[in-house]
Amino acid sequence: MPPNSAVDYRLITRLTTDDPFWWVALAGCLAIGYVVTRIWTGPLGVWIGLAITGLIPAGFLALFIALLMKLKQVSAAR
Repeated sequence: MPPNSAVDYRLITRLTTDDPFWWVALAGCLAIGYVVTRIWTGPLGVWIGLAITGLIPAGFLALFIALLMKLKQVSAAR
């Protein structure tokens, strides 16, 4: 991409959720994660730590998306 160019959210949607390979990769990642959690029995503290380190980035992503939608509403009102 050229410098100082913008990326539309529809492009990101098209490259992810509209792509069947993305869904296959998602299913594969979930299956691998399930197998790893069934095979490896670690202490409870490790699983809690992994859950927390997964939830914090997911929370930031949700916050970013919420702010993006609010910005879209504000810019449409002008």
